[in-house]
Amino acid sequence: PYAGLDSRMMKAVMVHSVIGYGISITMRVLGRIRLSRYTEESTSVERQRELIQHWADKHDHTIVGWAEDVDVSGSLSPFDAPQLAPWFKPPKSNEWDILCAWKLDRIARNSIGLHAVFAWLQENNKTLVCIEDSIDLSNWVGRLVASVIAGVAEGELAAMTERNTAARKTLRQEGRWAGGRPGYGYRPVKTNQGWRLEHDPEEQPILREMIDRILAGESAGSIADSLNERGIPTARERRYGVKTQGWTGDGIRQTLRSKHTLGWITHEAKPVLDAAGKPVPAGPPTITLDTWKRLQEALSSRSFKKQSKDRTSPLLGILECWQCGGPMYIRRTRTAAGTIHTGYHCKKGCKQKTVNGQQAKELVYSSFRDELGDSMVMEKKVTHAEDTTAELEEAKQAYSDIADFVGTAPTAEARKQLLEQLTLVGERIKALEQAPTTDTVEWEQTGQTYQDLWDSLDEEGKRQLMLKTGIRARINPITGGTRHGYGTVEYEFIVPDDLKQRLA
Repeated sequence: PYAGLDSRMMKAVMVHSVIGYGISITMRVLGRIRLSRYTEESTSVERQRELIQHWADKHDHTIVGWAEDVDVSGSLSPFDAPQLAPWFKPPKSNEWDILCAWKLDRIARNSIGLHAVFAWLQENNKTLVCIEDSIDLSNWVGRLVASVIAGVAEGELAAMTERNTAARKTLRQEGRWAGGRPGYGYRPVKTNQGWRLEHDPEEQPILREMIDRILAGESAGSIADSLNERGIPTARERRYGVKTQGWTGDGIRQTLRSKHTLGWITHEAKPVLDAAGKPVPAGPPTITLDTWKRLQEALSSRSFKKQSKDRTSPLLGILECWQCGGPMYIRRTRTAAGTIHTGYHCKKGCKQKTVNGQQAKELVYSSFRDELGDSMVMEKKVTHAEDTTAELEEAKQAYSDIADFVGTAPTAEARKQLLEQLTLVGERIKALEQAPTTDTVEWEQTGQTYQDLWDSLDEEGKRQLMLKTGIRARINPITGGTRHGYGTVEYEFIVPDDLKQRLA
């Protein structure tokens, strides 16, 4: 009966026969498993795999692969799913005949994505089997049923999203953990009041070490190198077994800038506030608010990017043109013998000649030691005025909402409770409006001299120290140098007035 059919038509007839009429022809099956998150046994990865394997064995088919996406939302297009998407493209698309899933929503939960899959399957002479839904795309009735189920699945996804959003908001307001990835140093624990966060005994010592080293003046990049050398796993490596590039300076800064170290619940990087306008605690704090502010100041003051050692200019940003006051840039030249000479020049077209790089560096380094060497290093301590704008708006909104309820309270007891809450919120608003709005700055001695600090730094560290203190130098060559020595120059080492006052 199949005489005259080409291979493509024959394949379509075979798939139709296998699904529709029960003819026993071995087909190649791609098993599809999807899970938004690990839940009960009835929808687990193992359960889905077992059902698909049982169906394939029952129909004498061979499973040639698994497209298993865990922690992947059903709203994601099947053509973007990490494990499923490659099976829609050559060469993998030529390796299977039937896409088999436990239910249709394991493929996707929106009708657009599902209909795109339906169309692709038909165009490529493949079919879909959903065990629980009894779907058969080989006839128009099956396609109609699949379309109806797709619409229902999309409605379920929308309702589920609304429920989850509302539930998460309630959990956050009550100080309970709403799921997701807890901040570094914390882990979820189940209590009588639901899931909450507690200190992770393995991550907390590392988190505190990061904080202490940043406050002591160390860079995030240096801390990252140290953690990697000691083999300390990142959060993703330790919790989920995912291989990463290890600790990075940016990763450490991101961790320490988060307010999760204060034990606060955050949403979209902002603290969640209670009815009185105060941050809702999610667990025990790692540091106090005052320490957190000092930490942010330390991170901001040391946010310098690393530069390649062989391309770093020791006096970039320090040395200025004598003629125009503009920055001078380093220029390296290599002789035929392989010797490298360095010089500083102005890019603004000034007539000033190039300054010998080594001579300029020796002058500046010597001047720094002479001018500041014996003085004590001063560290700036900033007491930040807390930005209460968001908290104040939240508190005012809470006050307005409660005030609206007072008039509709059904009982005297309810009105009394609302009025008491209204009083608390009013006091909170008053306190926020009276909070200081300007930062205060104090300078404290560190117990270390500038000479000691200077000797401990590499070339780039010395440059960063001079930039931080505002040191500048102006130089102008008068006579050229020879191979026997440097030429003569006009030179001025400039110490900022505010630094002079602190040193005095």
